[in-house]
Amino acid sequence: MGLRPGSDKDTGADTDAFGATNLQARHVVEDGDDIRLVFTGKKGVDISLPVTDPETRDVIRSRLADKSGDDRLFQTNEQGARNYLHSVAPFKLKDLRTYHGIAVAEHTVESMDAPKTKREFQTARRRVGEAVAESRNTPTIFRRWEDGIASGKVSKYRSVMPCRSRLLNEGAAVALGCA
Repeated sequence: MGLRPGSDKDTGADTDAFGATNLQARHVVEDGDDIRLVFTGKKGVDISLPVTDPETRDVIRSRLADKSGDDRLFQTNEQGARNYLHSVAPFKLKDLRTYHGIAVAEHTVESMDAPKTKREFQTARRRVGEAVAESRNTPTIFRRWEDGIASGKVSKYRSVMPCRSRLLNEGAAVALGCA
């Protein structure tokens, strides 16, 4: 699940926006074993994200134990999260969502057969882009990943997540008419 960090800054928007660091207890919707995070995100977008990872569900439930309503789910803020991440990894806070989008792209590619024609390549490329968009990322994230693979450039993400790009390594030659 990819979330923006969240901020306590007053942006002057009509409605408050939330993200990972400023979620409130009221944003957690439980239905039996299932949990959804339901909140307003950047630019007033209504977000409803299922929490599918069992460990993450357990953490969220433990955070809810003594909270209700507008109580913050996590005892941190954007700067605290930024400082922590800077101490353990070479990333900016906003890079975590990008990393998640890249992981979704990689997983989607790994689940596909390598395309054999230009049309199959275009269809597969569109499927990967759609999967990335469903992960709360933008097509730009997919294009950054795709451009990095196609050009052979090593990105800052590759040291953490090795690239396995059957789609682009084998499919790009087909799409470009080189095969």
